[in-house]
Amino acid sequence: MISTIRSKVKESLRLILRIGFLRACLRAVYIRESLAFPSMVQIETTNICNARCSICPHEKLSREIGHIDTNLYRKIIDECAGNRMHVKTILPNHFGEPLLNPLLFEYIRYAKQKVPNSEICIFTNGSLLNEDNSLKILESGLDVINISFDGFSKETYERIRRNLNFDQVNSNIVGFLNLKNRMKKRKPRIELAYVEIEDNKAETEDFIKKWRGVVDKVHVGLFCNWGGAVVGKEIIGSQHLNLKRKPCTRLWSHLLIFRNGDVPLCCQDFNGEYLLGNALRSSVGGIWHGEELNRYRQLHMKGQFEQIPICKVCNFWKQQGEPIWWW
Repeated sequence: MISTIRSKVKESLRLILRIGFLRACLRAVYIRESLAFPSMVQIETTNICNARCSICPHEKLSREIGHIDTNLYRKIIDECAGNRMHVKTILPNHFGEPLLNPLLFEYIRYAKQKVPNSEICIFTNGSLLNEDNSLKILESGLDVINISFDGFSKETYERIRRNLNFDQVNSNIVGFLNLKNRMKKRKPRIELAYVEIEDNKAETEDFIKKWRGVVDKVHVGLFCNWGGAVVGKEIIGSQHLNLKRKPCTRLWSHLLIFRNGDVPLCCQDFNGEYLLGNALRSSVGGIWHGEELNRYRQLHMKGQFEQIPICKVCNFWKQQGEPIWWW
């Protein structure tokens, strides 16, 4: 009897060790693939914006205002092309309205030509999505257009999206949809991004009912506080995906390059207070594998978020939905 139990215990231990070894191997492969090159490359084609939104700290921007240099943009895309097996998404915009850069359509075409299997995506406030720009977007090869539209009513929207006109943006969205249908274009997918805050939470359901089935996707997201730069907007007592904080998976997937080539820690570091390098002087891969970024990754792995001031107060972790099974 005892020998039988001992035999069963040994067999169970062998199975556990075997599974543990398998998991370790899979984890090692996954991390190696993740660290080969960023799967999401974001390029700030301009940091000029025509809005002064209540949920954005653009007025606190201390960096020089302007558009990206074309040679720098192409240098980054060319390196992405050399790592096309790893690059899943390219976003040619960040801390500005991308349609303010007249070369945006050329940049989209270049990225699609060089890295055809990557999803090219932009986020816009929709204010400049007139017929001419809509036509250029539809002919550029863009895969996804995300339009930030944070209100069901004119009053609520214009209180949040200051300097913009609700009726104009609403008309632009409808016009873009109609033009896409007339041209019988399959892409880009049209998605609306609605940031739910105290000011608009009463309109969320009406917004979803109006646009669901009209556009390809309606995404209702939680407010991100830009590393503590914007406070008082998060809904008190709001539900979020994660109750316990875990390492931010963007450190293993996402790299952002500012218009001047500087590479910040993350998209929330809008003023570049935690720089990892510069894409003019270094390669994207070199920065991705650099000591500085790896130091931040290790701090996250150890749960020492408080040692990085911007991470200490950031609330992005509450809504990150990427798989983090490897922890």
